[in-house]
Amino acid sequence: MKSRKIHLSAAILSLLATSAIAQETFELDDIVISGGNSPIKAADLATSNSVITSGDIYKQGDVTIQSLLRQIPGVAVSSAGSSFTEVRIRGGEANHTLVLVDGVPATGGDGNYIFSGLSATEIERIEVMRGPQTIFFGPSASSGVINIITKESDKNSGTFFGSVGSTRTAGISQDITFGQVSSSVTIINEDYEGYDQSYSNGDKDGFNRETFQIKTKAVTDSGIAMTLKIRDASEKYDTDDYKGSTTDTAIHGYRSPSSHLDYVVDTSDKGKRDEIQTSLDFQKNSSSGKTKHKLLIAHTKYSNSLNSIKSSDNNQELIRYHFEQSLDNKVISDSTKSVSVIMEHHNDKNQLNKAQKRLGNALAFEYRQKFQNNSALQLGSRVENGNRYKTAQTWKVGYVLPLMTNSTSLLFDAGTAVINPTYGEIYGTAWTSGNLNLKPEKNVSVSLGLKQIFTNQENYIKAVLFRDRLTNEIRADAAPYTPYNEVGDSKRKGLELDMQFQPFTQTIISGNYSYLIAKNPDSTVEARRPKHSFNSQIEYQFAENKGHVAVSATKIVKNYDSYPGVWTSRKLPDYTKFDLTSSFNITSNVRITGQISNLFDKKYSDNWGYRSAGRSYYLTAATKW
Repeated sequence: MKSRKIHLSAAILSLLATSAIAQETFELDDIVISGGNSPIKAADLATSNSVITSGDIYKQGDVTIQSLLRQIPGVAVSSAGSSFTEVRIRGGEANHTLVLVDGVPATGGDGNYIFSGLSATEIERIEVMRGPQTIFFGPSASSGVINIITKESDKNSGTFFGSVGSTRTAGISQDITFGQVSSSVTIINEDYEGYDQSYSNGDKDGFNRETFQIKTKAVTDSGIAMTLKIRDASEKYDTDDYKGSTTDTAIHGYRSPSSHLDYVVDTSDKGKRDEIQTSLDFQKNSSSGKTKHKLLIAHTKYSNSLNSIKSSDNNQELIRYHFEQSLDNKVISDSTKSVSVIMEHHNDKNQLNKAQKRLGNALAFEYRQKFQNNSALQLGSRVENGNRYKTAQTWKVGYVLPLMTNSTSLLFDAGTAVINPTYGEIYGTAWTSGNLNLKPEKNVSVSLGLKQIFTNQENYIKAVLFRDRLTNEIRADAAPYTPYNEVGDSKRKGLELDMQFQPFTQTIISGNYSYLIAKNPDSTVEARRPKHSFNSQIEYQFAENKGHVAVSATKIVKNYDSYPGVWTSRKLPDYTKFDLTSSFNITSNVRITGQISNLFDKKYSDNWGYRSAGRSYYLTAATKW
């Protein structure tokens, strides 16, 4: 307990001294997010959450989702070059974070999502929920959920946007409305020049990505609201190899690196990713507004290949029926007591071997109640039954308790989760062996938080302590890289501290700090999970909301990684990176944004041996009509 107090005190002092946080990814009580079977007000949600709004994205020059996620407490982002980015929440594995695009799984129900090149240009908001979310979203949501929500149509308006610098982007978005039917169509082309991922002064490794997206809404005379969403993205990327890889060994024989400087070998490797998400949503409210029915039919196709060899090719179908009932005499949106039930069927298939498929059915319920003292209770459970693994039961409880006044709240959140092995772990890939005897991983989590709001919503501080215990963790340590379930518990615990202050009308000072201990059952440190992460920003807003200028900093301390063939954890160099961003509204419909990323050209790495990008420049312009 003494050690915990020391860390908390140190975090508070450090943040006050450095004027911290991350690009306004703060929780606002009037924001409604997807924190359960149905949307819920952030003030009533005990789950730690952050929301990145379209306004935050407008202020960025480098509008990739991974650059935005780096600024959120409890989230660790590691990149092996520009083409491979993994996100870990609260010390979990990358495939323990479920990524949704408009509520639809991004990877076809298998493995972790690779964020490289995914543009945030046409994103309305990004919701990040930390802690187990399996009861709401199914397996793979053990550490948390990232829900990426695209923009809605807006009365025949349109936008053209383009950028120059390290990334060249051109895109157009047009909204069209006919009576009760509205559509939004977006086309984007992005070309990132990249950089040498090795330390050998080789060629640049970048990517080109093309995205087509359409969202159509309609309302029938009987009051049924229908939404069709289609997203099709294709990315071609360059990457480098590493010493000791299968390809490298076949050419040169096994070669052990002497340090992180010669681990990555400059090559001309090329890869390709294709993503398609399609969903059809039906929603019907009763005439009294006390009952809601919702039906979702969704399909996801996700594939990745390197040098024309596919490493993943997943296909998932999802059918979900959601029933929600108000238990008081109010409409659901204003209800203080409600219950909801979800029935779900999902099946996914490994297109690399179509005999490899999984079917699953789930039944879930959630109960919510808001009490007269403004405290809020959220209870839920889920039963998952599949054709490969035995029935899994998970649960979750959340409670928000106002203390003294509504400006102070105590947050309690606890739950369980399951994570099914991936196809690669079960059956193997072109580079690894499989293990048919793997068991699902299981997680038990509890967190306790305190949030204090000062004069208004712009001034707050929030601290959350959490503790997770993962059993049956899957690892693959040595050649031929055969996965296995570890014996014992993998333990994760830590602190998330988040704050923002507006000392003057046009000045915002914000920051967050994450403290994390993530260890394997043998007490070794887990890779790519920094012990200390700091984000800070000071922003000045021009008068009459004409624009802004901001300086932000990220500091990473005590991050470890290992590499194939040795698997010994090695400490990566600590680093501090600064960014300078400014935006200006030339007219009410024309806006320009500029950024210098990695302002002082700091050489750093989040993956052992993989060099991160140096100083980069971005200049973006957007016009509306």
